[in-house]
Amino acid sequence: SSSSTTSQGSSTYVELGQTKVLCQVQAPMTNLSNLPSHVISSMPTDRGILYCQAKYAPHMALNVEAALTTVPVPLDATVGSSQQQQQQSRTLSLATEHAEAALARSLHAALAAAVPLGEYPHAAIGIFVTVLQDDGGVVTAATAAASLALAQAHVPLLDLVTSVQVGILRTNHNDNHDAESEFALVVDPTLNELQDTVATLTMAWMPNRKMVTLWEQQNSGMTVPPAAVTTQALQTNRQVCTKLILPQLRHALLQQVVAPTQQEQQ
Repeated sequence: SSSSTTSQGSSTYVELGQTKVLCQVQAPMTNLSNLPSHVISSMPTDRGILYCQAKYAPHMALNVEAALTTVPVPLDATVGSSQQQQQQSRTLSLATEHAEAALARSLHAALAAAVPLGEYPHAAIGIFVTVLQDDGGVVTAATAAASLALAQAHVPLLDLVTSVQVGILRTNHNDNHDAESEFALVVDPTLNELQDTVATLTMAWMPNRKMVTLWEQQNSGMTVPPAAVTTQALQTNRQVCTKLILPQLRHALLQQVVAPTQQEQQ
C-alpha cells in the first residue's frame, strides 16, 4: 500500500493481487453541499454521519464479460446490431451502478462501528473509494484502504477494521452433500476462483474489540455447505484478519511515521 496525508484528509492505495483500490478520506466535512440531499436531510442533530461512496473506474474495473451474460443476442447478428450495442451499454451501466451501491453499503456497515461519530456533530466523515481493477476481494481491499486512510486522517478510530472473503469450493461431487471432506476453503478468491465456489463469506472484524461489523454470505447454485464448513470458514476469516491483515495495516501505519523521520535524519 501507499499513502499521502494533507490537512483536509488522506488517500491510500491498496493492491490485493490484481485488485487495485484507491481510497480518499475527508474528515471532517463541514461543507455538506456536495452530499446527496437525502443524506443531509437524515443527518442527526447530536452526531455526525459516515458517508461512503464507491466508484468503478470506467473501462477498467468491471468484469464486462460477466455483466453481459444476461444480454440477449439476436439470432442474426447483423440485424439490430445498434440496438444490441445500446442494450449492452445500458446493461453495463446498470451493472456498474449495482456494484458501486453494493460496495458502498458493505463499506459503511464494516466501518461505522469503528468511527466515533459523536465527536463530529453537524459534520460528515467522507470515504470515497475508486476501484481501479477488480479481480476479487474488492471489499477486503477497500476496507483495508479505508481503515488506513481514516487513521492517517487522524480520525480517532475505536479499532482498525479488517476484512476478508472466504470462498467455499466443492471438491468432490457425490451424493453425500453433508460430507465436510467434500469442501475446501480459499481466501480472497479471484474472479476465476469465484466461478468454482458454492458459497462466499465476507466478514469485517475489529480484532481488538473482537467485534464482527460485517457478515455477508452468498450461496451459488443448489449446494448449501454444511454448518461445520461454514463455521470453519468463519474461524478462517477471524484468523486471517487477526494474524495476517491486522499486522500489515499496523506496519503500513508505522511506515508513515518512520519514513519521514528517516528522511529528516538524512
